[in-house]
Amino acid sequence: IGLTVSGNIEQTNRMTYLGLPGVVMDLPSSSPFSDYANDVQVHRFFDAPSALSRESDALSANINALADGYMGEWRWTVSGGIKRNETETTTGRGLNTDAVKAGVVAGTINPFGDLGSVPFNPNDEAKSINTSANVEGVLNGTLWDAPTGALQATFKAGFDTQKQEAENLRFSAADNASVFTERSLSRDRFNASGNFNLPLAARDIGTLGKLGDLSANLNVQLQDLSDFGGLNSWTLGMNWSPWSPLSLTASFAQEQAAPSMAQLN
Repeated sequence: IGLTVSGNIEQTNRMTYLGLPGVVMDLPSSSPFSDYANDVQVHRFFDAPSALSRESDALSANINALADGYMGEWRWTVSGGIKRNETETTTGRGLNTDAVKAGVVAGTINPFGDLGSVPFNPNDEAKSINTSANVEGVLNGTLWDAPTGALQATFKAGFDTQKQEAENLRFSAADNASVFTERSLSRDRFNASGNFNLPLAARDIGTLGKLGDLSANLNVQLQDLSDFGGLNSWTLGMNWSPWSPLSLTASFAQEQAAPSMAQLN
């Protein structure tokens, strides 16, 4: 019996500056600060790089294990793992320049001078946690020794679970307020499958040897999803090689599938 265990943990912190916040102010010709005959627009930038910065923290960890061995002539494998990812992001949404623009229009603020202290807009905040775990057992070997070759079989059974959680706090300029949203999705899945491969004819063996190498394979899979119900899939195939340079394959499959977690999210 062999056993392998591996694990990993990673922490990532990033700070990004996305530029300087700017403001476009309407300066009427009647303003005491205007030297123009017509109304104009004044573009200014503020020395506040943190107002548009983004800070993200990510933590990921996983542990996996694999054991394998033999039960007579049958080979078995059991594997499993746990994985967790956490991400938090804070993004600056610039400055609230409504008071500055109103003051320029009213003629009380000089758009070419010191614009004073301007409040920050609320930051956008996002947090997500993804957790998953799985375990699977595999058993493969020979079910029957036929005259044309061995009937090979592989059996699998497993369980996996996944959960996605997300929280978002986003600033809406239209409403001048932050909007909070929350989402949580989870799924548990049991699955079992069997794969069988049987040689029907072998070149130069018996009367059917004149047909060349001919084999059939069957794969059956059953799943039960906590949020969707039972699903089944199966594939039936034939492989024929009348002579060495040529190989032909024919198969028919029927599959039932549920939307993935990413599609649901």
